[in-house]
Amino acid sequence: MASAYEQLPGEDGWPIVGSIPSFSREPLAFLTELRSEHGSLARFRMGGLDYVLLADPAGIEQVLVTEDDSFEKHEYLRDTLGDVIGGGLLAAEGGTWRTQRQLAQPDFRPERVRDYAGPMVGHTEDLLDGWRRHGHRDLHEDASQLTLRIAAETLFGVDVDDRADEIGAALDDVMQRFRADRRLLAMVPKSWPLPANRRYQRGVETLHGVVDDLIDEHEPGQDRVDLMSRLIQNYREHGEAMDRSRLRDELVTFLLAGHETTALALTWTLWLLASHPEIQAELSEELASHAGGDATPAALADVGLLDAVIDEAMRLLPPVWAIGRQAVEDVEIAGRRLPAGTQVMTSQWVVHRDPQLWEAPGTFDPQRWLDGRAGDKPRFAHFPFGGGPRTCIGDTFAMLELRLCLARILQTMEIRPGRDERPPLDPSLTLRPGEPVPIVAETRS
Repeated sequence: MASAYEQLPGEDGWPIVGSIPSFSREPLAFLTELRSEHGSLARFRMGGLDYVLLADPAGIEQVLVTEDDSFEKHEYLRDTLGDVIGGGLLAAEGGTWRTQRQLAQPDFRPERVRDYAGPMVGHTEDLLDGWRRHGHRDLHEDASQLTLRIAAETLFGVDVDDRADEIGAALDDVMQRFRADRRLLAMVPKSWPLPANRRYQRGVETLHGVVDDLIDEHEPGQDRVDLMSRLIQNYREHGEAMDRSRLRDELVTFLLAGHETTALALTWTLWLLASHPEIQAELSEELASHAGGDATPAALADVGLLDAVIDEAMRLLPPVWAIGRQAVEDVEIAGRRLPAGTQVMTSQWVVHRDPQLWEAPGTFDPQRWLDGRAGDKPRFAHFPFGGGPRTCIGDTFAMLELRLCLARILQTMEIRPGRDERPPLDPSLTLRPGEPVPIVAETRS
């Protein structure tokens, strides 16, 4: 008799490796086709593990919110990320995670996050100085440098201009481990001296070394507002141990998660605006009308199109394209029983582009967020930051950074694409461009 898992619709793939070859070649297309052919709860196997793609918003809410105690982080993600962030917030589980989340959460509340508006705008102005001198840009490289500098100042209270290239290269080395076409590599011990493994370990060691140096350079003080100072103070006030290893784990987590995803959101949003000049012009006019030349939280409060553009960009090109969970016990999701050990993959890419949920899902249409068409959707039809207790702790920070950086750029520059077609996508842990993202930037008259 077939097991509860085997009774689910889906595909078996090849012996032993299952669907790894298909997933590795085109993961976004593979998941989209799986949803189209087998429905919103479909099984597939990879490397001896039982997976399901969950693309039903109500079922996603069960996994991330109402039944979250029945799940933990995806096994592969925890194993690989553990090298990078140790016991940091992103990888921790159970009571350890709850304590870490409770102690870090106050520093990501809106009233605290607004303290960082100055550095966000200041570093954007530095970026614009470079754009004025040379208008042919690689958008992803520039966005990565910008968000890295913002992250370093807000996390550590220091300038990392002299180490930005080193950090960026290390992040690239680490992120390569998570590329879909490295899935077979995940079955090989990381201790094997393969070039990809050596590159990954080099990236991990560099990141740890840089953060250790920044901790050493940090100057404590009661009046400091950087996240490191606040985090140390929070732990002291609650009587929790905050040794160097634990501090480094948390800071690497925030540096990796905050810098990488925000850089991609900024990259894809600006590329979409460059490719849709009429929407870019409309947003620029609205910014001029409501905010003039100011880029502050208060000045941008009534620029509704700004939020609509960001929401639509993260719907169409979500920086995080999938979330993995592992069932720790038998659980019923979307009306079907999933055995303990089932790997559940929810995909923003699939759900955000589902034609059963979204009208013209492949079209960049920010107006849908202003005319009510997006408002009637289920809660998890759009979840760029995840959801539930483990929703991205930095969502408020990221949204403020995106709003301020985008506003200042569009108040100053007009951008157009440097190529006609979108750069190819490179799904790693995040949705990266597979090639440079060329744009041409000109000062607004």
